[in-house]
Amino acid sequence: MICMPDVLYHGTNSEALKKMKTKTGFINKNFWLDEKDFGPAFYTTSSLKQAKKFAIRNSKLDINHYSNPCVIQFKCKRLEIERLNNDVFLGVSFDWAQLIHEYRVKRKRDLKEIVFGPLADNRIEGVISECRREEKSIDWLYEKLIRGNDGKCIQDFDDQLVFCKEDIAKDFLTVEGTYTCTNKGGWLYEGIQDAELL
Repeated sequence: MICMPDVLYHGTNSEALKKMKTKTGFINKNFWLDEKDFGPAFYTTSSLKQAKKFAIRNSKLDINHYSNPCVIQFKCKRLEIERLNNDVFLGVSFDWAQLIHEYRVKRKRDLKEIVFGPLADNRIEGVISECRREEKSIDWLYEKLIRGNDGKCIQDFDDQLVFCKEDIAKDFLTVEGTYTCTNKGGWLYEGIQDAELL
């Protein structure tokens, strides 16, 4: 049996969080972005540090600058991943790069229900554009994904647990609370009692 993390995090911003709490729900596929490693899906990580990084980046996308970085903490039910159409990558591999190529370069959809694996480096946008434009091979993409700007192999990849189907995410995740970055740079945790709008 493969056991997934008990606690997962999702980085967002305070404006999006307000809408999630009052209107859209926390997991709503209508707001999933297309240009991600495994296509439009609900992306989580077991790393609070990584989720905070993403939240900071996400809050900078708010053109009105009203947003503070926020992280949603989820409790993940025991996940019997074997019964789902899944891919599990315990580290970087050619197969991992090939799946990213399928989703990001070829823009295929609905290949999987859930994917667990390394998070591609944040500089991937330029790499994917070049891969599409110049019709680069999967081998080329793999080398770009595993090496930093200095050409050396990246040693430490954060993980991501990606729910490609809304109903599966809703079945397995329960909101426990949120972290909000304060104006002084600290993070304030607030527990959520009843998260009805999952």
